Amino acid sequence: MIERQPIRSNIRWLAVANLAIKPAWFVFLLLSTRRLGADEFGRTMLALSFVSILATILDGGVDIHVIRRISAEPRDYPRLAAHSYTLRVISALAVAAVTFGLSVFHGIVPVGLPLILPALAFVLFNNLMNHSRAFFRAFEVMRFEAISIMVEKGAVIALCLVPLILAPRAGSYLLAYAVAYGVTAVVTLIMARRVAGPLQGPVEVMHLWKGVLKPALPFALMNLFTIVYFRSGTLLLSYLTGRDDLVGHYNAGYRLVESYMLFPTIITGPLYPVMARRHAEGVALSPLLLAAARAILLVSLAITLPLTLFHREFTALFFGRGYSAAAVSVGIVSLAMIPVGMNFIFGSLVAASGRQPRGNVFIFIVTVLNVLLNLAAIPRFGAAGAATVTVLTELALMSANMWVVRDYVHWADFKRFALRLALAATIVVTTGVVLGARLAFPLGPALMVAALGAASSGLRLITWEDVRQFIQRGRATSQAG
Repeated sequence: MIERQPIRSNIRWLAVANLAIKPAWFVFLLLSTRRLGADEFGRTMLALSFVSILATILDGGVDIHVIRRISAEPRDYPRLAAHSYTLRVISALAVAAVTFGLSVFHGIVPVGLPLILPALAFVLFNNLMNHSRAFFRAFEVMRFEAISIMVEKGAVIALCLVPLILAPRAGSYLLAYAVAYGVTAVVTLIMARRVAGPLQGPVEVMHLWKGVLKPALPFALMNLFTIVYFRSGTLLLSYLTGRDDLVGHYNAGYRLVESYMLFPTIITGPLYPVMARRHAEGVALSPLLLAAARAILLVSLAITLPLTLFHREFTALFFGRGYSAAAVSVGIVSLAMIPVGMNFIFGSLVAASGRQPRGNVFIFIVTVLNVLLNLAAIPRFGAAGAATVTVLTELALMSANMWVVRDYVHWADFKRFALRLALAATIVVTTGVVLGARLAFPLGPALMVAALGAASSGLRLITWEDVRQFIQRGRATSQAG
């Protein structure tokens, strides 16, 4: 097995990979949304959302359990991996069987088989790819995940550009999408074998349950509730309005949120296995949590505040005139980036600390409220209603996660940081409203980002010394024990 790497090295690998591929990926996301148009893009997201919910229901929370278990007991890998990969394939086949079964009943499956079939292939390959990446995280060798990310994004861009240019239709786009994930899955599986070695059989039916599924059940419930509220806006928009264009409008904004999620993943991905190994230290982890929160929140504000204030201009720039009606929902859903970033930190800590069953109680309540609010908001407000519910849901989930692990946090430090951050955000918004609105776009957003930098420096929200200490703590924590 390859030697574990310190947090500093893992974050650097993920950062370099994302900086190398993310600009092209962001442009690709915007291009694909534009070329497909609101209707075809809406149908694409309907197919992916439907199969994603089924895949999560039948997933079993295996990936999170694997990271937590292997990070503490690396020697369990050969047998655990043989059983977990088997479950991954079984779950993908089960998703296909359930989907075909539901297609018999009119109106349940929101799109036809030409879209469902490539979406199902995507589920299988995505399952295998993400499961292999779980072992990279468990063994804390993120350079292989960095390579996998670049292969994934590069393959999607290269293969999906062909149908986008020649025939921008949901069916051809999804087919190329599935093939790209097939290529990535194969490459990632090969690297996983190099990292951890061969699997060890035979696969035992009882061990599938006792060794993998049963201990992963709390994470399975978490994934189930999360994907329901994550995708409910898309599906309920379709079922309640019957308009693919509204689905496209809502998901245009969500594409920005999903693109942003790459950043907190860079920070929290290397932290999760360390949290799993060191969770018994309790509040001693608070400085590491605060350092991660500083980085994520400052970047979140730099992106979110200009997007929200100049939502019409950014929507026209990113998606074109065909999405002008989506501007309000794009501006609203962009606000979700702030709680989403915090949920990466505190949600990871909930899982790593063994408190997922307690967290699931709150997630279930939040999920029910999400569905009820969408049922009330979508018929009246359409995509803007779904976007508002998404932001409220993420805020509620953030509060719940922070409450569950509240004893890990030195709250006096967090409160001081929060007050200074709120003051900085007020300065930025005031600058945008008073001065930025008078400037030609994009000078207004640029002025807001500059104001955030000045406010952050003046209020000492983050300094070079903070960055240095974060790296040193991460290295010491990773190498301890």
